[in-house]
Amino acid sequence: MSLAAFVRWSGLILFAGGVCLALFGLTFPIDSSGFPDNHNRGSQWVVSHSFHFVGATLIQFGLFGIMARQMRTFGTLDMVALLVAFWGTLMFACLGIIAGYLSPLYPLLLSERDPLNSSPLGLVFPASGLLFIAGWILVAISIVRAGALPRLTAVPIIVGVGPFALGFLVPWVVGAGAGVVFGAGLAWLGFAMWSGRQIAIETPARNG
Repeated sequence: MSLAAFVRWSGLILFAGGVCLALFGLTFPIDSSGFPDNHNRGSQWVVSHSFHFVGATLIQFGLFGIMARQMRTFGTLDMVALLVAFWGTLMFACLGIIAGYLSPLYPLLLSERDPLNSSPLGLVFPASGLLFIAGWILVAISIVRAGALPRLTAVPIIVGVGPFALGFLVPWVVGAGAGVVFGAGLAWLGFAMWSGRQIAIETPARNG
């Protein structure tokens, strides 16, 4: 497979992942106060976190296509962005599995009484969210710097990723809206990769 074909198919995968993450935010159960309902772990919870897990897994693969498209200007920032976003997204996807498929079987999991909260393992969940946020902000910055893909796609990624990843702390409408914004940014970026669209001006290669 040629590099161009790899980028195109990665773009299609990224597009699908962005749509799934937007659906994750929109389908998450809410309580009477308008906040995410972490105690309602029925079928809607499982469906929502299925979008969570599948979407995070897909954008992880799409990430490599982004960096492949920017190979001409690939430097230190791009490498750091790739590593942080890869691990952050991997942990975010694992959280989708734990929340979606394990927590309904073990009600204490991810609750206020979860014994993991008082252990070092309790840091895994907030750490995954922070790594996810930092990684995709770095990816957005690398997109702006490289100029090989539409720079405006960085805006919804930066605006949406924080409230989306920390959606359990904010009103549902904020988290869901951020999920749609973030997912739309990824889908837009994926479509640009699939269609082969790019800005007209190429930046010179750099090593740092």
